Amino acid sequence: VLADVGGFFWISDNTALTSLSVPVLADVGGYFFILGNAALTSLSVPVLADVGGYFFILGNAALTSLSVPVLADVGGFFWISDNTALTGLSVPVLADVGGYFKIESNTNLTSLSVPVLADVGGYFKIESNTNLTSLSVP
Repeated sequence: VLADVGGFFWISDNTALTSLSVPVLADVGGYFFILGNAALTSLSVPVLADVGGYFFILGNAALTSLSVPVLADVGGFFWISDNTALTGLSVPVLADVGGYFKIESNTNLTSLSVPVLADVGGYFKIESNTNLTSLSVP
């Protein structure tokens, strides 16, 4: 049972991967990196609470469902980009991002909610999400 990763949790370029669920992963010390999995439609990390480094979800063209319901702290960057099928993103308990917070080029994203985000150590950038109609930031 994978509950903690001290370094990187990295899944990239798996062209046939359609679903990724890591049901007991609670802590990643380095990067949580999901990149270029062309067929990935669903990503769920229901108990992931802390990422010490970067949280990147990039270039997963078919991704429609992203669930991170208890992610509260990211020590580095929080970056969601180029997931063209993603329509909604809610990070309900994310409070602190040590680096930058960046949501960009998710062309079908219509809603984004980060209701308790309190601190971003770098920049806060939301850009080129051409269908974004609802944005909730405290």
